[in-house]
Amino acid sequence: MKKENLRLTVKRTCFNAETEDAGALEVEPMDERAGIASVGFGMAHTINLGNYQSARVEVRIDCPCYKAEISDVFDDVRDLVKCHIDEEIEEIKRNQED
Repeated sequence: MKKENLRLTVKRTCFNAETEDAGALEVEPMDERAGIASVGFGMAHTINLGNYQSARVEVRIDCPCYKAEISDVFDDVRDLVKCHIDEEIEEIKRNQED
């Protein structure tokens, strides 16, 4: 039996306000017979803003994968989280300098 690809529309939401439409993605359905797992990774960082204020940045990504892919997917997810959290930290620091 041939499964057809699914079409998803992805939207970005921040503070319950839709900010951008990321477009449509072609997604291949997962074959449950191969054993499905879920890999996740998250990081958080607190930035001292001075004057007894701070900003906390937290990024977490969870990704379904096949059991045989766990190590590779974990590495990819970890790298994505690190990249995104670094970008957010730099943006907060830039805004703090303004």
